[in-house]
Order: sequence, then structure tokens, then C-alpha cells
Amino acid sequence: MEALVGKALDECMGSQSTILPEGVIVLGRILSREKNTLDLEGRLLNRVKLCILKGKIHDLEDSSHTGLSEVFNRSYHDFSPSDHVRLKQQCFQLLASFAENSEMRVTEVCQLLMVVLDREWNVRFGQNGMSSELNEDEAYALLYDLAQRSLVSVEEVSSTGRIKTIRLKGLMRDFCVSVAKQADLQLQVIDSGNLDQEMGSFASGRTAKEVHPMTKQRMLSINGAMDDRQCRNISKNARYWGLSSFICSETLPAGSGLKKLLKRFKRLRILKLENQESFVKIAKRIGKLKFLMFLSLKCSLVKEVPSSISELKFLQTLDLRTNCALKLPNLLWKLKRLRHLCLPHEGYIVRGEEKLRLDGLISLRKLVNISIEDCDLKVLVTFRKLERLVCVRRSPGQVSFPRTDDKFDCLKSLTVEIPFGADVDISPILSCCGPSVKRLRLIGIRTLPEVNEFPPNLHKLTLKKAYLRDDPMMILGKLPYLKFLRLLAKVFNGTEMNCSQGDFKLLVSLRLEKQQHLERWNVAEGSLCHLQRLEIVECRNLSPNPDALRRAPLLREILIHEMPEQFKSEVQRQMQNLTLLLA
Repeated sequence: MEALVGKALDECMGSQSTILPEGVIVLGRILSREKNTLDLEGRLLNRVKLCILKGKIHDLEDSSHTGLSEVFNRSYHDFSPSDHVRLKQQCFQLLASFAENSEMRVTEVCQLLMVVLDREWNVRFGQNGMSSELNEDEAYALLYDLAQRSLVSVEEVSSTGRIKTIRLKGLMRDFCVSVAKQADLQLQVIDSGNLDQEMGSFASGRTAKEVHPMTKQRMLSINGAMDDRQCRNISKNARYWGLSSFICSETLPAGSGLKKLLKRFKRLRILKLENQESFVKIAKRIGKLKFLMFLSLKCSLVKEVPSSISELKFLQTLDLRTNCALKLPNLLWKLKRLRHLCLPHEGYIVRGEEKLRLDGLISLRKLVNISIEDCDLKVLVTFRKLERLVCVRRSPGQVSFPRTDDKFDCLKSLTVEIPFGADVDISPILSCCGPSVKRLRLIGIRTLPEVNEFPPNLHKLTLKKAYLRDDPMMILGKLPYLKFLRLLAKVFNGTEMNCSQGDFKLLVSLRLEKQQHLERWNVAEGSLCHLQRLEIVECRNLSPNPDALRRAPLLREILIHEMPEQFKSEVQRQMQNLTLLLA
């Protein structure tokens, strides 16, 4: 096999050296599934040569990535059973719509997949006794399968092992575009490099009577800035009037061109207007997009959302994480099918100075950046499908969650963020956390809850900016099911941390980051008995203590980042049997 790899590398070098890693990774995944027979090496070498030396990406005659399309084709056809071919084609179409080499958050891609595959999933499984709606777990399983076959690059993984971000690099993205074109999915991707060339076709568009419905584009992705004239040309071209997806990750003009786009695209199901650097006014006509299921204004300058947004009866995802405070109508409660609601982190103003009404959102699964003042726990606990909740206090002063005796049924993740100078009693919301809550993130709290106040089955805990005077390990070490602990910036103002005997019985991962006052960390015998990964980041006053590390018998990996060289060298000298990641 070593000889095979050497010969394969020789074949790949030269003009294709820039894409060598992609092809080798995908090829390795395929070859790992081959049966081990006597002629294995010769057979594999022949296949490698064929994959490398033959073929071009279909429909991309000018592509310089020759000879690896067969590699991707084999991995693609192995991706899913043949009876799901339409599902995977549309999955690849969606991935191709993102800008080349851009980092994609898996949660967002899953939400888009739920829209793109909604109709096909219902046809395939809705009449076979299975769920007629694609849920987040099933969408994630599709992406995870792609990552296992290296058709997408995994960029970031959470401490629990779940994929957080992925990236689609050069040749892989070209392949996704080719799959969409072969399947006749009417995808058009406009990158910054070919923007001027594509604009020429918009200006020469035909009238609606001259365009057959089957030849109209269904998904348009624009990854380059356009001016007002170019926007108008798109709106005049009749073959784009039937668009189901309009994705724009660069600045659009703030003039009348955007209004005309919304007027023409009446059948949109996905509308992404992200990273808009000039102020965008969302027209009242957005309520006429009656098929819209996904709307994102993330990282854009938007001041106000019109009341007509309440008319989007099929809306599933509404991402309003804009770059400025947002004025909202108190009508979001009418969106009965809304699953994901992300509000601006910078704050929002409800018209009429009322509390934001949410009682009608019976399908809600994720609620992000809701103000603590608007957190009526008596209402939120009635959301039987709510899985993730992020509560934020944006101003100093004293406030408390309202108390209730009910508990969340399905809540898995809770975040509470409090600014410096605010005094918030979080015990009422912690008392609502039942056995389903596995992840907890607390930012800005001034007092650590007692052991019996934490969720009973807590697996992952993140603390940040708590400025605690007492050693938090004395309480955290008693949490019976805690597996992942992250102490981020300024959690502890003391100089010494102690892990007592019998503490952290199930902890497998620990991160200490930016504990500026911490000088010593002691670990007693019988503590951290299951710890496997330790991360120490920017704790510049911390002294090396190899004895503490030796008391964690299963410790295999240590990440040391932005620490003094003396600390790095001492740990490296004393712990030679461990995997050290130094930066």
C-alpha cells in the first residue's frame, strides 16, 4: 500500500498539485471500502491512474481540474441509496450555492436543507408511515454522511464531537455545480470573478411569454456586489421570475432595484440577504411572498421589519441577527409554523413599547437572543418542541425571571447572557430545566448556583466573565454527569484552583482560557479519572504542574495555546507520552 501511495502521488504532481489533497482524501475513503483480495494492490493502482488521468468535470470545459471527476463520482454514487437520488442532487445544489471556500455553519445548512428537501422528502417518506417532514437530525445525518466521504471539509468540531462548520473547496464545489446541472435543477451561481460576464445575459432577458416554465432558473446565488442597474436587469429577465431561492452574500443596492426583485420573485421559498453593508429597507411587499420558508438578514444593516412579515404563513426560519438594533412589529406570534427565531444581539424595539408577544409560536424549536424582560417562562414552557433557548440582558440594573412550577419538556440547550453591572436572578429559569437539558452556557453571572440548582443531567457547561471570588471547582466537581467543562475569559478572580478527590468522575474534556489571575492548579488523587483532553489557553500566570497532569490516568491530548515558552517546554519535557498541540 505504501508503494501504491507513492505512485499515486507521482501521478498527481504537476499542474494538479493544488487539488491533490481533495482527491487523495476522497479516494482514500473509497478505497477503504474495497475488499482485500490477492490482486488488491494492482487493481487499486490501475483505478488510481484512471481516476487521475481521465475525464473532466462535466459541463465545465474550461476547468483545469482534470482527471479527478471519477474519484468524486464514485464517492457521490456511494453517498446514498439509488432510490434517494433526488434528495442528494438537491443537497449538492444547495451546497453549490455558497461562495467558494466559504465557511458554512452546519445549523444553517440543515435549516436550508429542510426547505430545499421538504417536498421531495414528503413524496419519498410521507406515505410510508414515516415523518412527512425532514427534521434537523435527519438533515444533519445527510451532512455527516457527506463529511464521512470527504465530499465536504470539516472545519470546526465542538467539544462533544458534533460538526459545527464545514467548507466546500475548489474542486468539490465545481463537482457540486456539475451535479446540479446534470440533474437539471436550474441552478445559477454568480461569483465575484464572473459577475460582469453573467450580467450580460441578464440585460438580454426575454419576456415571460417567451420563456417556458421548465427553463426558468429555480435557484440564484450571487456572491459578488451588484449595483442598482444590475438588480433591475435581473428583475426584467423573465426566466428568473419563478425563482424558489435567492441567495446573496454581498452588498445589494439600497435603491428601487431591491424592491423590484421582491416584486418579481413571488414564488421564493428561500431569501438570504446577508452581509449588506448599506442600510436595507425591507419593503412591505415581503408579505406577498406567500411561499417563503427561510428568511435571513444576518449581518446586514436593517433598521425595521414591516408588519407584513406576519403574513408569511409557511415561514420556518427567521434570522434577524442584524448589525444594529431592530424595530419589530409585535406580530411575530402569528407565524404558527416558525421553527427557528434568531433576534438581534444588539437589541430590538417592539413597536408600542410592549413586551414581545410569542405565545402563538407552537412549532418553535430554537429561540435566540430573546430579552430577559420578554422571557415569560409561563409561556415558554408551553412550547413543547423548544430545544434551544438563548436569553440576553442588554442593560445594567436588577431584573429576575418570572417563576413557574412547570418545566421544559424538550429543551436541550440553555444560554443566559448578562452584561457587566447587571444583577439577574437566574434561579427561576434553572428550576424550569428538566432532565432533557444537557448543555448550559452562563455568561456574566456573579454567583455560581449550588449543585442542586443545576439541571440534573447536565453534560456540558460553559462559564464566561463570572469574576468569581471562590474556587468554582468545589461546586462544579460535584455535578454527577458533567463530561465537558469550559471555563472561558475571567471566570475566576482567585489564584488557586483545586480538584478534590472523587470530583469530576465523568469529565472527559476541560478547557481553561484567559484565567488571568490563576497561578496554580492542583489535582488530588482520584480526581479527573476519565479526563482525555485538556486545553490551556492564555493563562499566562499559571505555573506548570506535571504532577497534576499525571493524576489523570486517561489523559491523552493537551492543547497549549498562547502560553509562555517556559510553560510549554516544561510540560513537553515532563509529559513525553502525551500528544501535545503547541501554538
